[in-house]
Amino acid sequence: MGDTGDTIRDPRLSPDGRWISWRTGPSDVPNGKTPNPAALAKPLIQQLWIARVEGGSPILLAQGGSGVSFSPQSTMVAYRAGGQLRLRSLGGDGTLGEEQSPLPGIPGLAEVAWSPDGKALAFTSYRRATSFIGIWRIGDERVRWLAPSFGRDGNPSFSPDGSRIAFLRRPQMRRGEVHDVMTGFPYSVWIGDVETLSANEAYRTPARDGSEQYGKAPLWLSETEVAFLSDETGYSHVWKADAQGNKRQLTFGKCDVEKIDRGPETLIVSSNCNDIYRRDVALLDSEGEFRRISPPQAAAVDGTAIGNTGQVLFRFADAAIPYRVASWKEGGGVEILSLATPARGFQVPEVVTFTAADGTEVSGTLFKAQGVNGPAPTAIFLHGGPPRQMMPTWHRTSYYSYTYAMNQVLAQRGMNVLAVNFRTGIGFGQAFRNAPGYGPHGAAELQDVLAAEEYLLSRADVDAARIGVYGGSYGGHLSALALARHSDRFKTAVVWHPVADWTNWIRRDDKPDLNYTPWGITEETLELARESSALWNVDTWQSPVLLIVGDDDRQVLAEESIWLHRALQDQGVPAETMMLPGEGHGFLRHDNWLRVLTRSAEWLEAHLAAED
Repeated sequence: MGDTGDTIRDPRLSPDGRWISWRTGPSDVPNGKTPNPAALAKPLIQQLWIARVEGGSPILLAQGGSGVSFSPQSTMVAYRAGGQLRLRSLGGDGTLGEEQSPLPGIPGLAEVAWSPDGKALAFTSYRRATSFIGIWRIGDERVRWLAPSFGRDGNPSFSPDGSRIAFLRRPQMRRGEVHDVMTGFPYSVWIGDVETLSANEAYRTPARDGSEQYGKAPLWLSETEVAFLSDETGYSHVWKADAQGNKRQLTFGKCDVEKIDRGPETLIVSSNCNDIYRRDVALLDSEGEFRRISPPQAAAVDGTAIGNTGQVLFRFADAAIPYRVASWKEGGGVEILSLATPARGFQVPEVVTFTAADGTEVSGTLFKAQGVNGPAPTAIFLHGGPPRQMMPTWHRTSYYSYTYAMNQVLAQRGMNVLAVNFRTGIGFGQAFRNAPGYGPHGAAELQDVLAAEEYLLSRADVDAARIGVYGGSYGGHLSALALARHSDRFKTAVVWHPVADWTNWIRRDDKPDLNYTPWGITEETLELARESSALWNVDTWQSPVLLIVGDDDRQVLAEESIWLHRALQDQGVPAETMMLPGEGHGFLRHDNWLRVLTRSAEWLEAHLAAED
């Protein structure tokens, strides 16, 4: 069938290492319909699979299933399908028992956690107005609720002896309150007793928290203490607390911890605390002592314990070699488990810094033009998200691996590229990430784009008359706005699936609940959102632009690109388009990625070429 846009994701390994589960089908989407970027007569569907690691044919667990959780003894597997909990036994001979649906009366069941003895389950039951932590001993006729409240509880985890459950609690929004995805949620960590069903608050964030903790279960350090992430000090760090509310910060510094996992004796921490412009994986003991285990001058992420073996798995990359899987063990060092070929001729990009007009310090990754004598054309790359960070290495996600490769190839072909880490990005603390006046509230990040252009003008290797910009999604918003307001400074742009009209985000058809607008836009701020949108600033737009979008984009509707194109036509602005039928926001087909990157590179090279 060739390149269909299918994906394999969410691999889960049983504790004994004998079973593995995974999901196939194009990535999940908001409206429940599977994307079909290859225009297949019979489109792909979401499927959940399981297989023995030692071999044998894969077994289909469910159509559209998810949320696999193996019992600690590797004798049972739990998963969700059709909105219900499903259970199947795992035979030592590689066979599966009959599927059971034991809790049909419990709605919104998710986030299943096994008790250490494998005889009980904890889970979240999501309701319309709230959510509860349920406890069900296998075979019982009733579910028991752990300290139900008016809040939204979730992400349970059993203590090592199974007598307690830690979970997160989020307060409800006030009537009329609007959520802002950039500021996160306030939350508290609770520890409950499995027998008495009472719970005590162990920790509460002092304000909205944008760390990576929300949506993840606390990790047990001992029978009484749990570890978690919090932004309390202005940076995302590891904390620990007990049921009496005794808390202690374990990591420090102007850096962000992104992920923690529990090893036999230490926590495994993924952060940028060794190098703020990269990532590393380190061991953290209960007293807060750090020991890096990933290679230097690399970006390493996703540190994960392999059971109780003492081994740690992680992914790492450098400027030339994409992400590989490696393992580390005390006394044995790092062993590379997967192969990757170094990209030919890729340079080590330079990290540069500059200051915006309001004093905000901004960084970027500079790919220098090769084979050019004298000033060269330059493209500014603006990432999406916006909670992202571009590094001087291959990126950990597929989307930004493609753009990293494009930046390197543009440099090989004689163009400077500056990938800007503008405010609202991650890795630089809460104040930078939650910058006031961002996006629909004033487009403050545009100051950082202008500061990048001013920095480039100070360099002798940059041709001041040949500076362009390109980016996708949120970066598409900034790229378009840069031309709308400053066509005198940017000669051209390539814009992928942009947020072109912030006012659309208060009344989108696929988000009928107007109180849940993810960017905090209200009727009172609607005019500011309009002023911050490229669509409503086209009267000063003059520079030519290439617009690219997939018609089945469910993150940023394709209509925003279409509206922008029509407005530019009305203004007489040179604007070309590239439509990808059936494609979504992240371009599922590799073939489509190559088409997008080729067309984008050709556009930038043609419109930033030296004039005769």
